[in-house]
Formats: sequence, C-alpha cells, structure tokens
Amino acid sequence: MLFRSLHLQNLLSFRQADLELSPLNVVIGPNASGKSNLIEAVSLLQAVPDDLATFFRTNGPVLDWIWKGDASSDGDFPMAGLRAVVENPKGKHEAEMQLMYKLCFAANSERLQVVDEGLENILPYESHQTRPHCYFSVENGFGRVSYRDSNGGEGDGDPDPVVERTRLNPGNFDPSRSVMSQFRDPLNFPVLTSISRRFLTMRLYRDWSVGRDSPARRPQATDDDVAFLDEDFRNLALVVSDLQARGLDAEISRHLNSFNQAYDTLRPRVYGGTIQLAASEAGMKRSIPASRLSDGTMRLIALLAILVHPNPPELICIEVPELGMHPDVMPLVAELLRSASERVQIIVTTHSPDLIDQFTDDPESVIVCERGFDGGTEFSRLSRVELKDWLPEYRLGEMWQKGVVGGNRW
Repeated sequence: MLFRSLHLQNLLSFRQADLELSPLNVVIGPNASGKSNLIEAVSLLQAVPDDLATFFRTNGPVLDWIWKGDASSDGDFPMAGLRAVVENPKGKHEAEMQLMYKLCFAANSERLQVVDEGLENILPYESHQTRPHCYFSVENGFGRVSYRDSNGGEGDGDPDPVVERTRLNPGNFDPSRSVMSQFRDPLNFPVLTSISRRFLTMRLYRDWSVGRDSPARRPQATDDDVAFLDEDFRNLALVVSDLQARGLDAEISRHLNSFNQAYDTLRPRVYGGTIQLAASEAGMKRSIPASRLSDGTMRLIALLAILVHPNPPELICIEVPELGMHPDVMPLVAELLRSASERVQIIVTTHSPDLIDQFTDDPESVIVCERGFDGGTEFSRLSRVELKDWLPEYRLGEMWQKGVVGGNRW
C-alpha cells in the first residue's frame, strides 16, 4: 500500500475530512458529494514532485481549490492543506515506521504560495524519544532539509545517523514549488527521492474516453512507453502486447470471453511502424480492429491492461469503471478489482448498485461519501457488524438503494 490515510482540510469540497485507506477502497455517494474531489486530491499529491504551478494552471486556479465556506480563511489569505500517512519503503532500520507528508498552500494574489510543507516519521525512533525524525520542513519560505552524512545512514532510516542539514531560504530554493521537486538525489536524499518517485508513478484514470477518435482506437507508435498504461490510453495496444509477451494472454482471453463469449483473444497488429488493437471472434476469419469495437469492449480492454498487470504502480485511482458495460459484467469487474488489490492499492468510485452487490461479503471495502451539515464532504467506511441485521436478507447494492448505508441524494 502507498497511503494509510489522508487528511484533507479546506481543500475543494473538504472542510475537514479524514479517510483511512485499505488495499481496496470502493467509494459510493450521490453526484456532487465529493467522490471525484477525492481523486483530485490524489492528483495534487501526484503533481507535488513535478511542478505545482503548472498543475494549477492546467487544473484550475489555486483559489478554486480552496474551500469556499465561511471558515476558509485564516488571516489575509485563504489556505488549503492535506496530510498523507505513507507506507515507508522498508530499509535496514525502518521496520514498520510510517511517514507523514504534509502540504499547506494559499492563493496570494491568485498565485500559488506554498505556506507549509514537510516530511517526517510518524513516531520517534526508540533511541530518540523527543520527536520524529524530520526529512524536510518548510514554513513561509524558510526551513531545512536533511541529507545523508558522509558515513551514510540518513537515507537508510538509521536511528542514530550523524545528520547534516541545509537551511532553506528564498536564496537557495524556490518557495513557490515543493521541496520534493527540487531535492531529488538518491544518494544524498534517498527517502525524499523515494517518496517523490512513488507519488509520480501513481496512475489516475478519470476520463475513460474511448470514442471513435480516441488515442486508444488509433494506430499507436511502437516506440512508446510499455511500462504501464497511460492515463489517456494512447499506449493501450503496446501494453496489451507486452502483457501477452509476459505470458498473460490466457488470462486476458479468459476475461475477454467472460465479457462476451464470441471473443476469442486480442490480436495487436503491427504495420508501418505502428501497432493497433484488434479482437478475434470465434468462427471469424478476420479480426475486428479497435476502430470497430464497442465502447464497452474498449473500456474492458483498458481495465484488463490496468488490473492484470503483474508490476503495477503502488496506487491506482479509477472513476466509474462500469461506464458502457452491461450490469451482468459487474461480477467480472469486481473480480478484477479484488485480484489487483493484492498487488496494488486501489481507489475506485462507482454509481453502480450491481457492482456494489459484489462486495456484500466484504462491506469494509466500501466507503460512503456524503456532504455533512457544514456542506463539506465526509467519509464513512461500511462495517459488517453495523449491517449484521441486514446482510442475511439483502445485498449491499440493495441496501444502498434503500438508503440503509447512506450515500443517497435524500
């Protein structure tokens, strides 16, 4: 898992929201309740090690990301922030030590201002009872960053390192950018660099655009990235071909046949320096190119490319994967999500009671997203104990529709 929990404050629709995360997190709730805003918050974390200013130019002005309720302002500038408890990559002395990343930003004259940022251990090491080890901390343009001393140790989580620290000020770093985007050196800043890489490799699938002119249907360059599916699916044919070369052709074909018994397998076709998806049908002499496949079929192929991958990133977010698919396919979608969550942490939003039905035996996988009394988004995870009087008679999707678990309009 990448994240143990998220705390969101004055961010988008979140006045004050805490969310404990597990390997599989299926988020339900009415429209405009904040489900997509949760994915947006993750996208902000994804952008931290890259370029926050460019992120806000692309995804809306800074001020639009800050809570618009009465309590949004402290002082002259409205501020928003988040904290993420991150699983620490295991090092020599780290054991189960987790990390806390925090970010607080403001809109100063409509421009981004990083007010507060830091990365530290959740708890002190046993030999240091005073406070957790801090990898970096910045407040109002001034702070410090720790780096490995000449004897090594800092980056290994050594509880007794001789740590050197560099003071940060506007003269030696850019206060409008994250520290993680400016200090990426695996030798001197190994933990900071590792967290940056892990944030950058997260994948968010929000658009699911598979229309006639989408990149997924067109011939694709054969020299594109095959490591994992891009968020716009422009390398879908390459990733499918790579997965088949890894020995996953039989698994992909099995799932494809479960979706539609007429389908036999996928046949990516290479010609003229490009590769294009195609599906073969039993009894047919020629395969069907991606340009002629149904939207539901294209979405399933993309979902397979994401969820059967043996080496996924640490976190994947998927919005409404059921789009364009028949309700009868929801058991397959749930099977894929469950299987993949053994290798990767997943946050998925859905409006489908048929999909939620598939988690009746595991209600703790489902998170209800609703607006609270102050208008802010709140989360609550379902509990088998709290639903014990309903589970013998009703499936989870039915309970959702009846208003038993919340997450409804009224």
